[in-house]
Amino acid sequence: MADLAFPVPLAAACELIGVPEADRTMVGGWGTELIKAFAVALPEPDRPLVDTAITELRGYFRASLREPVRGKLARVAGAVGAGAGSGPLRRDELVDNIIFLLVSGFTTTVHMIATVCALLLEHPGTVAEIRRDRSLLPGAVEELLRYDAPLQHISRLAAETVDVEGQKIRPGRVVHLLLGSANHDDRQFAEPGRLDIRRAPNPHVSFGTGLHACLGAGLGRLEVAVLLGQLLDRCRLLEPGGTAVRRPTQVFRTYSRIPVQVAA
Repeated sequence: MADLAFPVPLAAACELIGVPEADRTMVGGWGTELIKAFAVALPEPDRPLVDTAITELRGYFRASLREPVRGKLARVAGAVGAGAGSGPLRRDELVDNIIFLLVSGFTTTVHMIATVCALLLEHPGTVAEIRRDRSLLPGAVEELLRYDAPLQHISRLAAETVDVEGQKIRPGRVVHLLLGSANHDDRQFAEPGRLDIRRAPNPHVSFGTGLHACLGAGLGRLEVAVLLGQLLDRCRLLEPGGTAVRRPTQVFRTYSRIPVQVAA
């Protein structure tokens, strides 16, 4: 987790947005705290930490945008600040949207890398298949995402009355959609409990769906595919180096550590 799953997506998101390398660990720590706010119910002890994280991130990007803004951050600020329909964004809206791009650009991918790697360590035959035929890699990423989604639920606000199998959901109610459960619906997936990297079609909803599907889905898929390809290129041996330890959280399905034994 500390040596691979966290630093790789953090570096990618910071590089895209234009956060200097010297600031990335600091910014990543704030982002990790901030994402806790997406829990169904944020525990009392975490609330001051989340408040501090958003205050620090806002202060950081406000200061960055007050300086002569050049390079990638200038391009991101220009693209985000242009707005859509209602006109240009205010400065505080611009700052919050940049924070959203940064935090959503790396936090979920951290746990996606974790669940994907942990699954592959549990399925050495699947690793051998991908080694023999790299064309299986994109489909393998989709199936690994379906099988153990890093984000198990999302929340939506009902805009109108919706009837779900006799249960009426009134406008204004928050609905928690269980993505992990949907990905194992046997009405959509034959033998959903079996990992099948050749599964097609594979209409999983690990990145959500519709208008509010994950903005960073393409980046996340690319990062995981490239990372797995590099691991297979560089390591002739990839085996469990100990017992993987789950880390219970409300937001993500993830691990605190995944020991791996490798040989070049």
